[in-house]
Amino acid sequence: MTNNNNNPKYQALPEDAPPPYAGPQMPAPRAGPSNYGATTAPAGSHVNAPVYLVGTNAPVQHRYEHGMILIPVRQPVRMVCPYERKEVTTTVERHASGKAYCAAAFLAIFLPPFCFLPFCMSSCQVKVTVIGAAGGIGQPLALLLKANPLITELALYDVAPSAGVAADLSHINTPAKVTGYRGDDQLPAALSGAHLVVIPAGVPRKPGMTRDDLFNINAGIVKGIATAIAKNSPKAFVAVISNPVNSTVPIVAEVLKQHGVYDPKRVFGVTTLDIVRANTFVGELKGADSQTLSIPVIGGHSGVTIIPVLSASGHTFSDSERETLVHRIQYGGDEVVKAKDGAGSATLSMAFAGARFANSVLEASVLKKAGVKECTFVKSDVVEGLEYFSTVVELGAEGVAKIHPIPNLSEYERKLFDAAVPELKGNIQKGVDFVNKS
Repeated sequence: MTNNNNNPKYQALPEDAPPPYAGPQMPAPRAGPSNYGATTAPAGSHVNAPVYLVGTNAPVQHRYEHGMILIPVRQPVRMVCPYERKEVTTTVERHASGKAYCAAAFLAIFLPPFCFLPFCMSSCQVKVTVIGAAGGIGQPLALLLKANPLITELALYDVAPSAGVAADLSHINTPAKVTGYRGDDQLPAALSGAHLVVIPAGVPRKPGMTRDDLFNINAGIVKGIATAIAKNSPKAFVAVISNPVNSTVPIVAEVLKQHGVYDPKRVFGVTTLDIVRANTFVGELKGADSQTLSIPVIGGHSGVTIIPVLSASGHTFSDSERETLVHRIQYGGDEVVKAKDGAGSATLSMAFAGARFANSVLEASVLKKAGVKECTFVKSDVVEGLEYFSTVVELGAEGVAKIHPIPNLSEYERKLFDAAVPELKGNIQKGVDFVNKS
């Protein structure tokens, strides 16, 4: 391993360097006037990031030696390893150089924009596949995913040319390797080994297009993709963006069932845009920071099946404000289509929402982060007679860890719920019938 002591980023530290960590101290070390916290050095750009001890706010002096990142400490300390989600105690051992080292110290690096990564992540391979990557949602979604440091490989697939998108994104200096795939013969390679498959494939709803028109086109596309997933990446998490989500999620589930690989904890309908819109619109109306809001939007992902639980926002609304907000959240897509004069749909905001949901899945499944919650359309028994429903879901290492019950609803929201259930039931059955009767 090359020694980088001559690199100004990794200047050797004096033996009497002060300890950078002011946390709880453990018994004195057994050897050496100065000791070093050590962790295996990650490859590539990771070592160029500032290094922080967990619990501190300032960068830590460090150097690179024998494949390790070294920091000076005088005695073992307790630190938090975010990957394992537990505290560990450093131990002092003698290194081959004759110096004493704290060999079990855990460090963390900060890589914006999404989250911080522990160094132990460097050995993980996380492949994310985007199906429909050359489309209006797929391209900005791929850009946002390329910026996510949890992803080591980003596979972009489309029936349209995707090589240009892949080449363009590959010039961005973030860790993810980008590969492009096109056509049925390359779909297996795009899916093979995927940790997460995100599906924005299909056509967007256009002016004059009915839900039936949209379903008739996208249902067949999603069924074919689900078949390929069943054969090539049956254990992948699957995030369905393709509309109508109320029907396409059941299509994916039924196809996976037919192949004997269905795991209801791993199939999600991405309804995140409804939550993003609710937070944004309420924030604008009330002069609140929308990033601090977390308004549940339950039910489904189209029209009257979308139930914003505004009573959980912490704000009060007049009847007029409430009705305007609910209609705008339910039909926000129409607002964008009209603003674009029919030349496009809500591609950018949907890409943002899709990237947010993908990151939540990765934080829970890769980082093992606890308490990750999203509203998402999943197999659920929270509503009698409905096989699928969107409510707050806690994500875990294996996907759905806990489905939260329907939050307390106001009288107005109960009426929305009553109107949504029969519509949602029909949407779900339509997807099930498409697979089982075709």
